[in-house]
Amino acid sequence: KRSMWLERFMISCMWRMAHNRIQTMDHLKKRRIISYDANTRCVLCNSHEEFSRRLLFECKFSHYIWSRCYEWCEETRAPPADCICHFWKHKGMLTWKEESLIWWAVWVVIVWVIWKHHNDIKFNKFIVDVEAIFDDLCYKVWSWCKPQVKDFDISLYVWHLDLRECLRQLA
Repeated sequence: KRSMWLERFMISCMWRMAHNRIQTMDHLKKRRIISYDANTRCVLCNSHEEFSRRLLFECKFSHYIWSRCYEWCEETRAPPADCICHFWKHKGMLTWKEESLIWWAVWVVIVWVIWKHHNDIKFNKFIVDVEAIFDDLCYKVWSWCKPQVKDFDISLYVWHLDLRECLRQLA
């Protein structure tokens, strides 16, 4: 039951990202929540207009976070910038069911952490700190997996060091 709920939640998140249904600056401008002359640049990289695909996948900052996560997973291929392609590539990296579910969770957590830190930077004047974001991401994935995966007894320290080996142990 838990995995079915999680799958629905993840598909819902992917749909929202792919259809630009999160509250980015371009979306707020189109809905006239902010004025047309408001600054709509991405707060993470400050180089382009902020919209969901750019913010979560194409922005230099976000792309670095994704690359760092793929490095953590020992995945050498570069992640695609398109949301749907990115999701299915990410989901297809591993095959057994629990591991695949973990990869779905990793994808959603990465998106969520990027979005959360985006909002902290924008509204709470936080400073962009890639290492803090990566640490937050590792912790959130670990804390989600701990109750979801049977016989999960891997320490956060070991999890942070070598995700791929931890996933092999869970197989």
